Amino acid sequence: MEPIAYEQSPVQELYRFRNLVSDPDDIVIPARPETRRVTDKKFTIVFIIGLIILVPFLAYTLMHSDPNNLRLYDDCGNFCGEENKHYSEWNCTGKDFRNKKYLGMRHRTFSSGIEHKSTRECIENCTNEYYSCEDSDTSKNFKKLLNNIEEGTWTIIISLVTCSALCLVMLLLFKYAVDFTVWFLLISYIGFTAIGAFWSWYVYLNYSAKKKNSDGAISMLRLAIVLSICTVVMMGLLLFFIKRVKLIIQLFKESAKAIFEIPGMVFLPFLTFFPVTLNVILYIVLCFYIFTARTLQDFGNHLEYDFDGAMIFTFILNIFIFLWIAYFMCGAQYMIISGAVSSWFFTRDKNYLDRPLRTSFMVFVKYHLGTVFLGSLIIAIVTFIKAILRALSSNNRTRWIVECCCNEIIAFLRLFSKNAYIQTAMHGQPFFKSGGRAVSLLVSNVENVIAINSLGDYVLIMAQILIIVINGFLSNLIAQASGNENVDIIVTICLVFNIFMVITFFGIFEATIDSMFMCFCEDSLINDGMARPYCMTKGLRQLIENSKTVFK
Repeated sequence: MEPIAYEQSPVQELYRFRNLVSDPDDIVIPARPETRRVTDKKFTIVFIIGLIILVPFLAYTLMHSDPNNLRLYDDCGNFCGEENKHYSEWNCTGKDFRNKKYLGMRHRTFSSGIEHKSTRECIENCTNEYYSCEDSDTSKNFKKLLNNIEEGTWTIIISLVTCSALCLVMLLLFKYAVDFTVWFLLISYIGFTAIGAFWSWYVYLNYSAKKKNSDGAISMLRLAIVLSICTVVMMGLLLFFIKRVKLIIQLFKESAKAIFEIPGMVFLPFLTFFPVTLNVILYIVLCFYIFTARTLQDFGNHLEYDFDGAMIFTFILNIFIFLWIAYFMCGAQYMIISGAVSSWFFTRDKNYLDRPLRTSFMVFVKYHLGTVFLGSLIIAIVTFIKAILRALSSNNRTRWIVECCCNEIIAFLRLFSKNAYIQTAMHGQPFFKSGGRAVSLLVSNVENVIAINSLGDYVLIMAQILIIVINGFLSNLIAQASGNENVDIIVTICLVFNIFMVITFFGIFEATIDSMFMCFCEDSLINDGMARPYCMTKGLRQLIENSKTVFK
């Protein structure tokens, strides 16, 4: 790996980047708390202002929120099966329909080719004079779903425990049996796709000649072609990038070692999972109550419960704030892990390592909240714009173009932000300054970046899929053994929570890998291995030496 060409020495360049008052030769990574300053603090203020704006609109919307608004009502806004409130503006309101629990709609009438809306009436029983008749209580299915979830609570908890255990086992395999694990994942993928392709071709070829053009045969043919292509492509990549696999194996081993040696790092997924899950649950609950917030409005020939402008604004702002908070949580995790990993990496005697995770968390809260708020704000804005453009797109081709373009932009912003967070955790510089240095380091080490990110991310994805599939099977067995009536619903809920848990676990592992890579980039710049000894382990030094020959 060739170092970046600087006009000054790497140490002097790093000194200039950090703007320290101390001697350039006395560089400490990560930077000491006393040498840091608060970065991008204005964006913490922007976030607080956003919450302040949301609160009154949210309070107004929740005041008008009522799950009964989802019940069916007549043309005058009287709910069927309820004793209704009287509004002075409309004399027809305020009816007592407690004995009329069904909504009947009379036959549609037409004149001059124009369909006129049929009248809606609350009735006691359904009769033939109505073309449509429904039970007004539309919340029965929702209540039934909640009851099923309550009955399957222990199944969900056991599923989470088994999922956590499988994730820990995978991390242990990455530490103690990484060679076997990586090769097993790669070869298993090829094996499964090959078996799937063979089975798909077999089923397709066994269709009779008369059924070759049926929908089932065509679907099976498409599946066979896709699986065959995946198998061939993966085999070609594996043969061509076999040296990169060796690099991934060493880096995974060192990253797993760091996770188990840094005090408290193994428990971090649980500390991250619960606030993220609570954020998602809170968002879903708020969306439900916002959706049930309606006001009675006059539409000329009938009254209808509908959203007003303030409720629509609340719904939109709530979505944006949720996206911002979600991306902030991911960024906060990245920065905290990066600070802990860099402390572990640059501490030569690991016996003197003193709670780097706690120190990194305190540094983040005290100095760098604004940096993560800035990075997450940028990604949230682009994600929000993408959603708006998709909604305004008139055809599938336009939506596909929007999806592709926005996804690439978001992927770049996430990569830029993650590496900026790592640099901020290491040196304490603002978002864009840290991002610029991170880009220069990645560009100068582009060969290693390709080696690590191409196949390394793929191996992680395969590991996650394997855990989700295994735990999904176990969750199904547990749900069936528990005697729940709606096994499918419980298993689906377990699957959603398992995906969250797996993403949380492997998000920490991914952050450790990225931080480790950035650390030995910095180490190789400021140290030469002789006058200034490397801080990296022998395994990582060997990784660098191996990486020099990957593209030769």
